[in-house]
Amino acid sequence: MIALPTLRPFTLSTRLFLILFGGLAAALLVSAALFQEDRGKALHTVGGLHVAQRVAAVVQLLDSLEPHERRRIVRGLQMPWQSVRLIHRAPPMPDMSDSDKRAAMVRTLLSRHLDERWPFRVIVRAPPGSDAMDSGPPDIPAEIQEKRMKGAPPWALKAMRHQQRIKNQRLRHHLPGDFSFIAQVRLQDGVWAEFQNHLPKEAISWPSNLLWPLMLLFLAVLILSFLAVRLLTRPLRQFCQAAEALGKDIHHPPQPETGPPEVRQAARAFNGMQARVVRYVQERTHLLAALSHDLKTPITRMRLRTELLEDDSAREGLLKDLAEMEEMTRASLDYIKGMEGMENRQRMDITAMLENLQTEYQEMGQPVTLKERAALPPFPVMPQSLKRALTNLVENAVRYGGNAELDANIKADTSLEIHVRDRGPGISEADLSRVLEPFVRLESSRNRHTGGTGLGLSIASNIARAHGGELQLRNRTNGGLCATLVLPKSGK
Repeated sequence: MIALPTLRPFTLSTRLFLILFGGLAAALLVSAALFQEDRGKALHTVGGLHVAQRVAAVVQLLDSLEPHERRRIVRGLQMPWQSVRLIHRAPPMPDMSDSDKRAAMVRTLLSRHLDERWPFRVIVRAPPGSDAMDSGPPDIPAEIQEKRMKGAPPWALKAMRHQQRIKNQRLRHHLPGDFSFIAQVRLQDGVWAEFQNHLPKEAISWPSNLLWPLMLLFLAVLILSFLAVRLLTRPLRQFCQAAEALGKDIHHPPQPETGPPEVRQAARAFNGMQARVVRYVQERTHLLAALSHDLKTPITRMRLRTELLEDDSAREGLLKDLAEMEEMTRASLDYIKGMEGMENRQRMDITAMLENLQTEYQEMGQPVTLKERAALPPFPVMPQSLKRALTNLVENAVRYGGNAELDANIKADTSLEIHVRDRGPGISEADLSRVLEPFVRLESSRNRHTGGTGLGLSIASNIARAHGGELQLRNRTNGGLCATLVLPKSGK
């Protein structure tokens, strides 16, 4: 099943989707509007051409018949969209082909089929349903109608108007168009043939059967926009995940160099950066390891020479300085190893590990206690690294708080929390995050003369990050400090 990207306001996915979908939908609507416009023009032209051909055919037929036969033929030529009648005296109707584009189009089409033997006039009528059409015959001016109806009885006038309305309603029912025109053609004997034409509006309106295809096109545009956004943002999500994984484990497997050329190039650059970071950390680790190893020999010689000193105070001071140098060298090496996180994870009994740590410190006379809890299930950790982190936290708690209380629990089978509490003075809120930096020692709350290099908490924090978790520090309500190692079940 394809997972669609979650759209949130102002995100890159939302902006890309709006641009793609909005652009494609606008292009689709514009194309549909242009299609409808061209279709209407084409249908107008085709309809006018058909009308012009029929008018020419009817004129040629009527011109070849006798007057008494014409009336019989005219009655059979009546159509819902075209009516024909013969006028022995043409009404004073002006030709509109010079002022109206539609009338000019009709005149052009008629002129292709009627030569100079048959003069004609073209006028555009008011659309069906207007007052001009319902008030009387639309081809006769108002003054002519008044003269014709002046002497007629009321019932005749009423009947004439009713007959005209019925005729107009019939035309609107069959072909409710708004393009109606009259063409008057003079036959060779002087009689005028009048053609009242109604081009249907429904023929050029938007076809209802295209509604569903248009909706399907919009749905296709919607789906394609989602897929395009997913394809465009997937490399960004992958690089984001890779960056997070690199921050937790610099030995995380490299990015697959697949996909478009731009994505392959970015993955290649990211993998190269990761390789350089790994090489940089390894070089510094090897350098510190070599320095630590090489310093052992001169420190040992200095210790032996110091032992030969007769001045007790000088000898004790030098031995203390040498011990501090050894401690700083070892702590620096542990700090770098914690950054690497090269140890493999193993499923360990956390309760047993804490019990062993408690036993070791109690044998040395240190006040370290373990809170009684039910046995925890095995949890995947880096055993040696985790023990080094716990050792640093316990030593800090004993050294600066006077005691250490251990506690552990697993939350929803997804993360492990190990708490190390003490009853010391705690740390000011402003310094809680600063003490996690290397070589930071708080003079106000930690006794400098008791030892320490300022790397214990930094090492524990690096080991927590190597597990994909973090080290959290907070002051207890009743005094003291609580250090919590939060380790997820899978830090990859």
